[in-house]
Amino acid sequence: MDHKLIRDVSPTDSQRNVFRKELADCIILTKNNTLYLQMRPRNPEEIGKISLFGGHIEQGETPLKAVMREVKEETGGEPQEKDLIFIGAVTEEWTNYADIVHVYFWHDKHGTITGCYEDDPIEFKNVGQALLNNELMDYVRWALGKAGLMNLI
Repeated sequence: MDHKLIRDVSPTDSQRNVFRKELADCIILTKNNTLYLQMRPRNPEEIGKISLFGGHIEQGETPLKAVMREVKEETGGEPQEKDLIFIGAVTEEWTNYADIVHVYFWHDKHGTITGCYEDDPIEFKNVGQALLNNELMDYVRWALGKAGLMNLI
């Protein structure tokens, strides 16, 4: 991956407002220990179409609360604050570094996911298998590497 395409950012609350859009996304590990992602319709602006679950942070919402809401809306899953692990935040060249994505990890140990209610689900046996897929969006590759999941799943 070209490191010029992705930038790690560590925004404080006062710095978050410098971005045009703010999103919160989640790497999900299912109860059966598979990596759960989604296939989005190809957007001409995006490099890939396999993404994490998540979306826009609403006015007055924290990234943590947003990712909990988005995961619930998109998968039926019920992540608890204590079970979400912050991986980091990233901005990408294809948005002219104007958007920020806060990325979390959640293991659905209790099997609360009921489906994929936004796009089409795609599961991988492990991170290595996922990384072989050339349809992954750049930020997903970044997130999987940053999460250090290679030895876990």
